[in-house]
Amino acid sequence: MSRMSALPFVVLAAVALAGCQPKPSIIGKWRLDEGAQVNSTTVKGAVMEITADTMTTSMTATRNGQRFATKMSGKYKMTESSFEFTMTEMLLNGQPMDLNRPEFAAFRSTQSQTSALNLDGNDKLTMTSAAGTTQWTRIK
Repeated sequence: MSRMSALPFVVLAAVALAGCQPKPSIIGKWRLDEGAQVNSTTVKGAVMEITADTMTTSMTATRNGQRFATKMSGKYKMTESSFEFTMTEMLLNGQPMDLNRPEFAAFRSTQSQTSALNLDGNDKLTMTSAAGTTQWTRIK
């Protein structure tokens, strides 16, 4: 095959590969942008890790002047534009939380929630739910 007759094949292959760019993925570690408010709670130092089938979020938060650390783990489902999270475990200061207790009522809404997603490039993620809008930056 001469160089000239191979040229159309090379051009077609390049065009096909250019159309196969990977879509940005939410899988990875994300840090919540500072000063976020979720359910009237100021959240700091939140890190969310999303794997192929699970999500874990660890954070410290302050509510009514009281500081606490939480860790939520669960499963998620994704569609084109939404992210549905179902919590399977929540720890408060290292201890399992009983979300049926009145003092934890504010956390009940986080047991199962759906968020609209907006992935800006590959490094900025915005999630909007009934609890509010949060912006996350990918940890590299």
